[in-house]
Amino acid sequence: MSSKENKSYRKGANRERKIKKMLEDRGHEVFRVAGSKGLIDLVVLDQRGNVYLVQVVSVSAGRKRIETYKKKLCEKYAGKMFYVMLVIYFSEKKIETYTLFADGRWERTPWITKIEGDGKN
Repeated sequence: MSSKENKSYRKGANRERKIKKMLEDRGHEVFRVAGSKGLIDLVVLDQRGNVYLVQVVSVSAGRKRIETYKKKLCEKYAGKMFYVMLVIYFSEKKIETYTLFADGRWERTPWITKIEGDGKN
């Protein structure tokens, strides 16, 4: 792994850890798929027993890459017995979350609205 790839991996892993901690702080059980080259970064079990498969992607990756993730997640997981979330990381203070529905449609959802730290949300 080149130093550029290693730096990129570390940045992505740190973002995944931040999202993981936020979800754990809200009472969810979260498992990180460390070192994964696949579509899923986190597996989340919420307090009601719902399972979420989560992909964390940085907006700096570009909208084309984000759309590619949406397409691949839809092809693989639409209609399954769990929820699929795409978390788009904009900055230390802003993220967006989208949910994949069984019919293949993506909808922006307020599952996580921003990075924790100010006690709001």
